Amino acid sequence: MTVPVITDPQVAPTYRPSAFQTWAESMVLDPRDVVFIRHTVLVTVLMTTLDVALFVHTAWYTALAVFVAWAMYAPPTILMLHNTMHRPFFKRSKWLARWHPYAMSALFGIPTGYMEHHIGMHHAENNLRADRSSTMKYQRDNPFHWLAYFLKFLFLVHFELYDYFSAKKRMAFVRRALVSDFVHLGCAIALCFVNLPAAIVAFVFPFLFVRAAMMLGNWGQHAFIDASQPDNSYVNSITCINTPYNHRCFNDGYHIHHHVKPRCHWTE
Repeated sequence: MTVPVITDPQVAPTYRPSAFQTWAESMVLDPRDVVFIRHTVLVTVLMTTLDVALFVHTAWYTALAVFVAWAMYAPPTILMLHNTMHRPFFKRSKWLARWHPYAMSALFGIPTGYMEHHIGMHHAENNLRADRSSTMKYQRDNPFHWLAYFLKFLFLVHFELYDYFSAKKRMAFVRRALVSDFVHLGCAIALCFVNLPAAIVAFVFPFLFVRAAMMLGNWGQHAFIDASQPDNSYVNSITCINTPYNHRCFNDGYHIHHHVKPRCHWTE
């Protein structure tokens, strides 16, 4: 059997010395995570500027600019959050650690209960039946089953999280997930009364699309399950190697390894 040569990233990006680089390194626990600081600053400035421009001057070209920037940066932003929720990120500030996921969620439509759902339930249950986002009971090559899976998540996820975490007596998790997500949804609805076309482009569409994309991602990552050992991460998940996606999204294709060692750094 020929062993493939791995071309996916195996080291974090390096940057020239600068005042910004020194500041960024002072903010993170792991110097390899400076890439996340840089990404956060970039997308915060870019998306905030474009969203404000869209609301002030709503036109097809401002809407297109928001959509193109969102489409380019939403995937790496989602996977940046995926990494920073599994490993401590900021060195000192608890305020920044809380602000970071909420700000990225607001700008890109990412569920604000992402961490509680993903770490508190999905990884805890390893895609088994107790995981309310488990793919096990669905026929993964049936598009109608995926549609049912997505609609169940879209409309029932808050009830399912409450039911799951209340049974586990982890009410702090469910409160944080539900309150933050309802605030997120409430802000998107309120902005519709300010400027409906702008709010749909900048907030409503991302809110819906990202949920569909994340469920599609989980569906694909757990599309193949050995029914005789469904709790075995090596046969209930997939790995994709040598893809452009791994270069853009911090080696997210290595999903088997992620379930085996979820706190492992993305470069490893």
